[in-house]
Parts: sequence; C-alpha cells; structure tokens
Amino acid sequence: MDYEIKLTAKLQVLISQKKIDTISQSDFDELYPELIKCLIFHNQLYYQHEKPVISDQEYDELLSYLRRIEQKFPHSIVPESPTQKLIGQIQEWFLKAKHEKSLLSLENTYNAEDIRDFDTSLQRILTKLENSKSEENITSGYSYTVEPKFDWISIELVFLDGIFSQAITRGDGEMGEDITENVKTIYSVPFKLSTKNPPHKLKVRWEIVMPKSAFHKLNEQRISQWEASFVNTRNAASGSVKLLDTAETAKRWLVCFVYDILVLEGWNIVLETNSQVHQLLSDRWLAVHPTFFVEKTVDEVVEICSDENQRKKFEQEDIEFDGLVVKVNQLALREKIGQTEHHPRRAFAYKYPTQLATTQVLSVDFQVGRSGIITPAANVAPIQLSGVTISRASLHNFSQIREKDIQIGDFVWMQRSGEVIPYIVSVVMERRSWTQPIIPPAFCPVCHSPVTQPNGEIYYYCSNPDCPAQLKEKLLYFVSKNAMDIEWIGDSLIDLLVEQNLISSVSDLYKIQSYDFQRKLTVLPGIWTKKVTEIASQLEKSKRNQLRRVINSLWIPHVGKKTAKLLQDHLPSSLDSLDQLAHSLTNSEFLATIHGIGEQTIISLQNFFSNQKNIFILHDLKSHGVEFFHYEKKSTQSSEIANLHFSITGSFHLPRPKIVELLESQWAIFDDEPTSTTDFMLVWEKPGSKLAKAQKNSTKIFTSLSDFFLSYPSLSSLFPPIPSSPQIAQQWLF
Repeated sequence: MDYEIKLTAKLQVLISQKKIDTISQSDFDELYPELIKCLIFHNQLYYQHEKPVISDQEYDELLSYLRRIEQKFPHSIVPESPTQKLIGQIQEWFLKAKHEKSLLSLENTYNAEDIRDFDTSLQRILTKLENSKSEENITSGYSYTVEPKFDWISIELVFLDGIFSQAITRGDGEMGEDITENVKTIYSVPFKLSTKNPPHKLKVRWEIVMPKSAFHKLNEQRISQWEASFVNTRNAASGSVKLLDTAETAKRWLVCFVYDILVLEGWNIVLETNSQVHQLLSDRWLAVHPTFFVEKTVDEVVEICSDENQRKKFEQEDIEFDGLVVKVNQLALREKIGQTEHHPRRAFAYKYPTQLATTQVLSVDFQVGRSGIITPAANVAPIQLSGVTISRASLHNFSQIREKDIQIGDFVWMQRSGEVIPYIVSVVMERRSWTQPIIPPAFCPVCHSPVTQPNGEIYYYCSNPDCPAQLKEKLLYFVSKNAMDIEWIGDSLIDLLVEQNLISSVSDLYKIQSYDFQRKLTVLPGIWTKKVTEIASQLEKSKRNQLRRVINSLWIPHVGKKTAKLLQDHLPSSLDSLDQLAHSLTNSEFLATIHGIGEQTIISLQNFFSNQKNIFILHDLKSHGVEFFHYEKKSTQSSEIANLHFSITGSFHLPRPKIVELLESQWAIFDDEPTSTTDFMLVWEKPGSKLAKAQKNSTKIFTSLSDFFLSYPSLSSLFPPIPSSPQIAQQWLF
C-alpha cells in the first residue's frame, strides 16, 4: 500500500502542474499506466474494503484527468482503464451474479455551466436524430425530472410474479454479487409487491442507505468495543450489507430507496415518463423518496440545483444526499439518446459542494479563551467544503487529539455539515509518513505565563488572569447580544483598546462616556466622532439592563443566560446592595433550593464572589451607573405557562430573543434544544432540525399564533397586534 499512497501523492502534484495540452505521446506512455494503477487501487479500497484514503473530490480529479488525456490520445486507450469499465469493485466471498441490463454510473456536474452544457449536448443529439430519421419536434418535446442523489450502495432487486427473489450489487456494472439473504433483513424491502396482478418480472434499482442517527449509534458501539469507527455513512452501509452473518446485518438499521425500473415484463401498463415510473413505484409499496420535481426547461433545472434552501432541507434529514439526479422525463427519448460504455446520455448527477474531504495538518496554533482555556487549532492545506474554502479547524482539546491520534503532517478526513464549523473526523493512517506529535504548550502563547492543568480536568489553562487574550474574549462576551447587548463595539475596537492599554477590565468600557477618554479615542485610526457618540449612547442604555444580563456578562464558569435568569427569578426582592447580592449568590443553602442550580454552579459562584478583584469590578460598574437591581420581580398572579418548558424554530416575524424574552416574562423556561421535558414548541417558516426532535418527543407543536393564543388566551396581549394587511399578515402566520 505504501507504493500506491506515494504514487497517489506524486500524481496529485503532477496533474496540478501539467496541463493537458503540454502532454506529449512519451509523457502519456509514462503517465497513463500509473493513473490506471492508482485509480484501480482506490476503487478496491472504496468498494471492497469500505476504507477510502482519499476524498471523492480527489478521486474525481484523478479520473477527470485520465479521461482528458484519453481524449487527446484515443488510439492508446486500453480496456482495463477505469473509464471503460469500473475495475476493482467485486468482492471475493459472495457468489457472482450477472445484470440483465447494465448498471451504469452517471456523469457528474458541479455548476450551472455544466448543466447548460449537458442540455446543449442533448439538443445537438436530438437535432441529429431529427435530421437523420425525419422525426419531428423531438428537440422541443422533452422535460426533466429532478430527485435526490443517493451516494450509497446501488443494487438491483428482482421480483418474479411479485415475490422478491434476488438482490445483486452494482459491482462493475455488468457483474455484481448476490447479497439476497442480507437484503432480506432490511425492513423497507418488501417480500411481496402490493398488487393483485403483479408483473411477471420486475427489476428495479435501489440504493441501500444508513440513516445518520444509526451511523452515530453504530460508531458509539464500535468505539466502546475498541473497534475502528467508520469514516462516513456510505462506508458503514457498505460494510454492513456485505457482512457474512445476516444476523449482524439486521442489527445495522439499514433502509432502501428505489429510483428506477431496469426491466418490466408481463404487464399491460404502458409507462411514458419518469414521473409515471416514480408514481408507479410509490403506489406498489416500494420505498421512494418523496422529493421529486418535473421541470420543463434547463433554467428551471439550474434554479432547483442551485437552491440553497433545498440543499439545507436535505441536510436536516436523517439520510445523507450528496446532490441531485437530473433525468430526461420522456422514456421513449431515453432509448433514442442511448448511452456510452460508461454512462447514460439521458441523465446526469449534480453534486453539491463536498462536505467530507481529506486534507493535511500543516501546523497547530494555540488560542486562549476568556476563561483562560487553551484551545488547539489546526492550520490545514486549503480545501473546498460545502462551497467554502477551509484552511483552519478547531481541535477542541488535547484529550480529543490523543483519542484521534492527530499529529502535525497527518492527512485527515474533515467534515462540514450544513453551516457548522468544520472538524476533523479521523486520521488517514494509511497516508501517515513523517509526522510530529501535538504537545500542550508549557507557556501561554500570548502572555507567556505558565500553563496549568487542574486535577481531573481535560483542559489546560493560562495561569495569568490578566492575560490580554483573556481580557479581549471577556470584553467581547460582555458586549455581546446575550450579555449587555452593546452595539458598535466589535473585535477591531476591542483589539485597539487593549493594545493601547486604554482598558484593563470590562468596567473600563464605561470610561468611553467621559470627554477625556473620547478625545483619546478619536485620534486613533478608524475611530470617528459619530462612532464614539453612538458607543456612548449604547453604554448608557446598557446600564438599565436586567440583572440577569449583568450576571451573564461576568463570564462566571457554569453560569450562562439560562442560569442567570434562574438566579434573577429567585433572588429576594429586598436586595439593594452589592454586599447583599454577593451574600445571596454565595449562600449554598439558598442556591440549593433553586431547581436547575447544581453543585458545580454553586462552587463557581462562591469562587467568583469571594475574589476581591471581581468584587472591585462590580463596584466599579456600579460607580459608572450600572443598575444591578433593575429587574422584574416575579408576579403574584399566576401565568398560564409558568414553569412550562418551550422551544422555538424557524424564521419569525419578531427577533427570536424578543419572543424568548416575552415568554420568559411569564415565567416559562426556554430550552434552546428541545428535550423530553419540553412542553411546547413554536414553529414558524422554514423550521430546522429541532422540529423533528420535538415531534419525536411528542412535544405539543404550534404552527401559528392563532393556535397558540387559543390554548393560552391571556398571552395574546404580550405580542404586537397582527397586521391588517394580508401580505404582512402572511409573514406572521403560515
């Protein structure tokens, strides 16, 4: 394997530097067999061993380069080329089975230009058919269908007289493996078609998939049993369906989706379009994915393929899709269009930007957070993930680095699902050569103070509470929306204030309101008088924040906005001094009576309020006019939703924080993520994955304000009146 890995690296460098038009016949003779050997090797790793060491994008780049040099030297193409036949996909331990009709792969497209090129090519083929066979109007008589693309285990299922009789893997497209007994364990595959008069022979193309939830559950089990985890859901599904023990396959939670008819004999139904095929398959109790579009023009196809909302809907499903499949809808035209030896001309795959790719860890930096925690971050060779160039990834902590055995110089699998931060899934051990271990720093990378690791903790800390990096993070959190909500103060201004030694604590921010301080600011680059005036206005407004915001802004460990709200709700109404506040928030007997306040939080509060430096900052804030005791006391009147847990999802007519604030004012408890204890959820336009979680937990769902107010009439007065304009009202309810 070492030779093939080194060959891959060599070829990747070569194809990035050597343009096709500069390749001579002698270059071709040397390069061509190496490319074939390399691609066959990766086919075997991917299909036989379910353990790829390069990403789909890297493989596509090598295969595309092979195709292009073959186009330049067509007389030199050999039969064993992967462009002619899918070499290296047949296992050794299953019985072989031949496909009656070839199972071809699809050509990939990646952008609107590729899609339009396909349509132009199709128009050219149809025009030739019109001219040569006197067929009329076929260039204008076609449409397209668009459906999800499964990148999983493609199989052929055979039904004889309505009874499931055989399952064959795709293999090389001509010959596959008989995995009938394993497929019988998949609950979504019917043993009998739901029809009184089934066709004599029905052969359909299915895709075996593993839900993301099942994938995570399987990997947790494997890790607990000291087994290697699967890299992705496709390899997990492939490894599961080819287990020799069918009882083990049955435990892998696999499902199947059908998407095409290969052979249909002995039936009197005539099918004319792909949309009719889709409906027929669905009607016969075969699992068909419901997402299906029929589009008349290539412009409509481009619009669907580039629709970010549609892609995000797919990302929220429990099944992974890597793009869309676009097919000519008219079945008669498909036969006329024909196919190459490798792919049909009637369809193509539009691939979404990759969400799983390999890259190399080049170096590691250490970042310091507001609590002093030192977080390692990897600098990686730039790659494209979900349409974004990624060159950096968090390594979270040194415990994870040890568990995944990540080293500088390693090639790693990196993933980015949806819009989340990219992370390293695992190391490609087969590509490890020279590497360097990642060692926790002995000194803070910012202030160079000693680094400590408290007993029992996985984190390393900067020992200097006055570290500039910690101060910057604390200041950023203090002004954030969840804390004091002070606009016009961002990263660049805070960097400037700290670097110029103008502030040394969060309370120093309020010095900006003084004339002398403003005069110092306006001489600094990028600071103008209007901005300083706006900042001063925002600081004045923040002084009247509720106590929960002030508590949350102080970066007390284990105390976030939810805990701060709990503390505010339960503090005595008679408090009128900082000493009394500190006494209440260090009183373990009082804190223990608050449901939701645990032992760690109590210890953290006691440590914070026993630190004289923190007390000094609180008094300094008070001296600048911050009103610590400006908060709503709990109403003596009962609320309909008091102590009920709620969650929200979707795009709202009001900002989410405002909705949360309105409901929390009635003593409801906000759950950022719905759980089994969540009582109700408000759902508006374009809901996210939280809705599925709530439905799974049988949480009560409200999809309009009207329904919500019917259940809780007294709350209608909290919200602004619904607009009279139908167009605006539609934004309120759906």
